[in-house]
Amino acid sequence: MVIFLGWVLSSRFFALGVAQPLAQVIKFMINHFFENNKIFLFTKFPFSITLLSNYHHSILLMQIAQPQFLEQLNGIIEQHNLLKHPFYQMWNEGKLTLAMLQEYAQEYYLQVHNFPTYVSATHAACDDIKIRQMLLENLIEEERGTAHHPELWLRFAEGLGVDRQAVLKRQHLDKTRESVRILKDLARSEEPAQGLAALYAYESQVPEVATTKIAGLQQFYNIDSENVLSFFKVHEKADEFHSQATREALLELCQTEEQKQQALSAAETAACALNLLLDGVYEAYCQDR
Repeated sequence: MVIFLGWVLSSRFFALGVAQPLAQVIKFMINHFFENNKIFLFTKFPFSITLLSNYHHSILLMQIAQPQFLEQLNGIIEQHNLLKHPFYQMWNEGKLTLAMLQEYAQEYYLQVHNFPTYVSATHAACDDIKIRQMLLENLIEEERGTAHHPELWLRFAEGLGVDRQAVLKRQHLDKTRESVRILKDLARSEEPAQGLAALYAYESQVPEVATTKIAGLQQFYNIDSENVLSFFKVHEKADEFHSQATREALLELCQTEEQKQQALSAAETAACALNLLLDGVYEAYCQDR
């Protein structure tokens, strides 16, 4: 890893190139740069070039200072990666029948319909105005206008040949309802880091999941309509930003070991809940078929 630091002190600009272990770099920065200086940080650590404003200053420094927390967080989510689930593996291999996809589309709508409420509940629990603004932007994207995200999912279901009224009146499986209940409870926690961790467990996986779903639908099911694929194409891009912003917010909030452990536990609970919905669909419609 190479970190380049530059700082402004009075009217002079200095630059330094460092190629050292992370702990030495952090110690060097603390000892030489952080008092009465404005810092610019350019890094090949897994983050983009950033000018450290007051808010992002603390976030990015914590990203450097907390690699173990991020590693644990991402590791937990990877253990329960949705693309490892048998249902999505069948999707990516073209082994799902149209009837199986239709059942899935009707079940998963309950998750799509409720996702904005996870965002709004986490927003309500959070005192930090900048994090609340980030969540508000996320919520607006979810529900604004006639092409809101639940509507985009209904268009996907219709593209599979399912009547939207059938989706709206669906009597959902027990595991689908339990999945939603768990995620609602996390979002309603008095500790906003738990709601944020649950959002991150979902949004960090969505771009890759959306990409593979699009590819599978196009390759195996001859579904290529923009109208039908719009839900996945929107999330393929939008959740790259949302997951990064949520990750930064988690680093801002999780400053103690207790807070980190709560966030890690919430992320695992959320990741398992997302798989639970797929378990129900797979068991009800895909096994022994």
